[in-house]
Amino acid sequence: MKTVDIDGVTIEVADDAVAEKLIAKRQEAKEQIRNQAAELATIREKLAAIDKEKADQLEAEKVKSLTEKKKFDEALATVKSSTETKLKTLAESFLHAELKSKVASNPEIVPSAVEDVVSLIRGACTFDLDAKVVRVMDGSSPKIGDDGQPVNVDTFIANTLAARPHFRKATATTGSGGASGAGGTQVGQTPSQEAFLAMSPTQRAASLKKT
Repeated sequence: MKTVDIDGVTIEVADDAVAEKLIAKRQEAKEQIRNQAAELATIREKLAAIDKEKADQLEAEKVKSLTEKKKFDEALATVKSSTETKLKTLAESFLHAELKSKVASNPEIVPSAVEDVVSLIRGACTFDLDAKVVRVMDGSSPKIGDDGQPVNVDTFIANTLAARPHFRKATATTGSGGASGAGGTQVGQTPSQEAFLAMSPTQRAASLKKT
């Protein structure tokens, strides 16, 4: 039996041909999921636009009615509540756009893994509308690094990639730190997904024997 790393999970397979098929199937499944997510997002946007139009109309009618009845405090509270909801939605939209841009600009990441990484780290981040920056959070407070300072998002992304080699591109190794295999994979290390796919069948078989 041989072993292969697929998305950080080590799986035993009969040979390198099976490993290649597993990786290809996983990539195909990811692509299908991304396409379905994009289609669902489009449908949600259309429904949200319809709901927003109706909600805006109802809100306007409610504020008008309260104003005519001179219930100014209630009218103001209604507008404030609506504004807070809109700002929260806007912050979520800004957060996703900023994280996607920063993750995609990291030179180590495999392009097809950008959305996967964004989804992975999004829950730990928030967008500060006043400062117009992404903040890495630890619960309700900023996450503090070993240096006693708030962790910036670029460092957080780099640490996330460092802990998940299957999201990173293969890099060539130099120096006397050990021999390198195909695609810059260090001997004794599990090759990244990209490095494995770049190998010839013979190199893949050799790589699997060493992991």
